[in-house]
Amino acid sequence: MGARIETQHRIADLAELNDFDRVVVAAGRGSAALLGGKKRCRCRPWGGQALRVHCPAVKLKPVVRLDGDINVVPLADGEFWVGATVEFPPAVLPRPEKRGRFVGGSPAGLPSF
Repeated sequence: MGARIETQHRIADLAELNDFDRVVVAAGRGSAALLGGKKRCRCRPWGGQALRVHCPAVKLKPVVRLDGDINVVPLADGEFWVGATVEFPPAVLPRPEKRGRFVGGSPAGLPSF
């Protein structure tokens, strides 16, 4: 038994991973698209507070974690996901009032936004 860990490795289809017994998908908000409906993905926005923002002046790599639960995920062309994800039961609905934590101000620790 052994393990191989790869990071920052992009895959387009899960078929590329057929040689593995177990695969951990840690793509956050990108997990559902990567899985292509083949597996159930329980990754959802926490409290409705995941925003996609356009900030071309911000040069940021890799993912940054702020305030213990806020992730800033760089995409391409100055686009970022800002938010947090956790697993929660479907009965727990996103809370629109939590968006105020991002809208109208920058996340603490990242004034460029």
